[in-house]
Amino acid sequence: MWGEQDMSNEIPLYQNMINDLIHQIEGGKLQQDAKLPSEADLGDSYSVSRITVRRALAELVDRGYIYKRHGIGSFVARKSIPKTNAIPGMINLEKVIRSMDAQPRIELKDFRLIVNGSEPVVRSNLGLNSDDYLYVIDYQIFADDDLVGLVHWYLPYAQFPNLYLSELERHQLLPLLVSKYEFKPEFQTHRSSDLATRAEKHLFGSVPGNVMVHLRLTGTVQGKSLIYGEITLTGQVTMYLY
Repeated sequence: MWGEQDMSNEIPLYQNMINDLIHQIEGGKLQQDAKLPSEADLGDSYSVSRITVRRALAELVDRGYIYKRHGIGSFVARKSIPKTNAIPGMINLEKVIRSMDAQPRIELKDFRLIVNGSEPVVRSNLGLNSDDYLYVIDYQIFADDDLVGLVHWYLPYAQFPNLYLSELERHQLLPLLVSKYEFKPEFQTHRSSDLATRAEKHLFGSVPGNVMVHLRLTGTVQGKSLIYGEITLTGQVTMYLY
């Protein structure tokens, strides 16, 4: 799954069917216990044979997206999205904020695909060249109503094709990647701190001690870097990280 992929390659028909059904499930179009169309109707919809439909459905069963009832059909399963603290080396910021007796809130601020070769440092960290497509996904983190953090994630399209806004609006990024792509990373984290810049003071409003903490995270699978993140934090949350 983690080999190099060429976007110009034709996606196998059964994989195209799997991708589309997962998108409908993760995006909320197909709700839990919703009945899928019949095998014949799915074959017509995706222009594939009955054998191909059965192969795709079998994989969706194996991955926990659907279940079958003999003689009745296939239905959307209740799929448990993994918790962030189940990912080795990953900091669970929601848990950190709750430990402060505050209510965490994470808001998706931006989701875009870079196609012009920018972000050379990130590309170098991920082993990408200037022609590779690169997702950028930004979040803001709040403790109650106070902005306490910014998160920027970078990941290659080739390893995570067909990531949709509707999915990111329903699920946090890392648990979604684990669920949808069977992504099982280990994270290495580098921590540093410095004085808040004028732009950071303007954005956060109040910067206790005038100090910002920066985390740089690299997620690897079998030694290969597949996701890179930058987290900027301020305030009381920085004292609860470790």
